Amino acid sequence: QQNTWLYVRVHPALIEVNFKYHLRLYELERYFDNVTVIPADDEISSYALLDQAEKVIVFGSTIGVESVFWDKPVILLAGSYYYHLNICYIPQNVEQLKYYLEAVLPLKDKTNAIKYGYYTLTEKGFELDNLKLTRIRWLPFKPLKINKESYFNLFLRFLFMRIFSSKENKSLRVIPKLED
Repeated sequence: QQNTWLYVRVHPALIEVNFKYHLRLYELERYFDNVTVIPADDEISSYALLDQAEKVIVFGSTIGVESVFWDKPVILLAGSYYYHLNICYIPQNVEQLKYYLEAVLPLKDKTNAIKYGYYTLTEKGFELDNLKLTRIRWLPFKPLKINKESYFNLFLRFLFMRIFSSKENKSLRVIPKLED
């Protein structure tokens, strides 16, 4: 769409990681005129970006649950500790992903995001209402797949095919450096 700009914030934990699966992100700007890739070591604040975003797309990072708390619709494309909390839009197929990317998404109830935040601050598992959370140190989530293709690859393919082909609206490239 012509008024769409995508900021891809490479997770800060990937500063010294050189795997192909995330290094390909740095090539997106070569293919799209309305994509800005923000490197893992960039000084730009993820929270300043969050303040300006219409919606947030995550692969499981904690910025996803934080975005819900800050009243942003979140599209979750991979496993996360908050996957089953009904706080994110989780596409089940390519058509649903496309719809979520293009639609004005209503906000989800953030009660479970608040409970999750409280849980992570206390660092112990307990039950809040009917939400049972148990702290574990490591959980090997595998990326969700549709027809043997990961959401990450579907997302990139979808970008190439449809949404982010606009050559206009260069004014959308203003990136906030600090939180308000």
